[in-house]
Amino acid sequence: MENQWSLFDIIKTLPGIAFGVFIIILSSISIPKTIEPPIIDLFDINYILHIIEFAIFGLLIFFGFSQKVKSKYIIIFLCFFALSDEIHQLFVPNRYFDIIDLFFDILGGLLGYLFYSFLLILKQRYKKN
Repeated sequence: MENQWSLFDIIKTLPGIAFGVFIIILSSISIPKTIEPPIIDLFDINYILHIIEFAIFGLLIFFGFSQKVKSKYIIIFLCFFALSDEIHQLFVPNRYFDIIDLFFDILGGLLGYLFYSFLLILKQRYKKN
């Protein structure tokens, strides 16, 4: 891995950074009425949305940073970002910390990593042919 960042390397990081900001903005939106934490239903659309949201984020972060940062550090970052997102919601009116949301956020980030890895494998196979 090279230490120098080219302009292209920096530009590749922008979608992931922008999506991270988008996640923070979504988490900052107060829900109009007070709600209770949901009863655990693994097929709740909210959990599916958490997986999709963080899978996209994970894919974009790996796309932008994997050439310059080791994968294990990116995975650690995704986990801490998901945790900070849930902690942040403690300070937003009518929002709450939900450990199940945290689990699905991390799961989504890991799925984004797996999808990125799958795309790299396809790219390598395509180059060989």
